[in-house]
Amino acid sequence: VEAACQEALDHGVSSAAVILNILARSRDPAPAAILSIPQALKLAHEPIADCARYDSLRRTSSHG
Repeated sequence: VEAACQEALDHGVSSAAVILNILARSRDPAPAAILSIPQALKLAHEPIADCARYDSLRRTSSHG
């Protein structure tokens, strides 16, 4: 708690919300659970971001 208070003061703030936020960020996160995904649920072709496709859809649509 003392370190969180000092960090807040170093940043020029002294509110309880900021100190609680610093404390929450400093806690060690729980280790992520390892999931076993059945082969039947795995994607054959993963989706990819294609901004050009969305740009072309925007050009052809009419709003009015």
